[in-house]
Amino acid sequence: MSLYLENCGQLSETLLPSQMHYAETGLKLKTDKCEIIMEDFSKLDEIDTFKDFIWVDKAEMTLLGAPVLKGSAQDAAIKHKIDDLSRAIERLTLLQAYGALVIVKNSLTIPKLLYLLRTSDCGDNPQLSKCDNTLRSGLTSILIVDLSENQWTQASLPVGDGGLGIRSAQMLAPSAFLASAASTFQLQQSILPDSISSWTVLPQECSQTTASQPYE
Repeated sequence: MSLYLENCGQLSETLLPSQMHYAETGLKLKTDKCEIIMEDFSKLDEIDTFKDFIWVDKAEMTLLGAPVLKGSAQDAAIKHKIDDLSRAIERLTLLQAYGALVIVKNSLTIPKLLYLLRTSDCGDNPQLSKCDNTLRSGLTSILIVDLSENQWTQASLPVGDGGLGIRSAQMLAPSAFLASAASTFQLQQSILPDSISSWTVLPQECSQTTASQPYE
């Protein structure tokens, strides 16, 4: 269980009775597996209810593995993907070029990143450029061909358009997030409180980025 708090006192009053009467209800809160997310943890120093909770800074907040906010959590998630890709490419150089290319295209690049791109607004994160550079250098090693800028751009096009179908994470990120936000719009409206549900879920800057970088 994860809790994002602004009023920790009110929540403490709610949780304490449930912990005291767990013998009657059969329900016990496993506090060592619970997270409490705040900006200022000094408010918790005098509240015993939360002493065993895992304290998570707001900047590190994640939900189902997806960073909620831009910042260190998002950077770390993308860097983890880059490290995995680098490690896999080192091993793929031991295979024949065609087999390695098929694995990179269908398993190691966008398929590994797509969940993160759809759930976190990271279209302007510079780490995605590093991811593309890692992929580009990996293709150079696998194919034993030095790809120029134009050749890399063509390689990232769909196969039907004359490319290799190895998509650029930086180019795909804005449209992936927008597609996810649009497809879940009605669900978000039904879940979020009225004070928030009237807000747009499609960031303007993300929309503008997608419009300036059309990508199939």
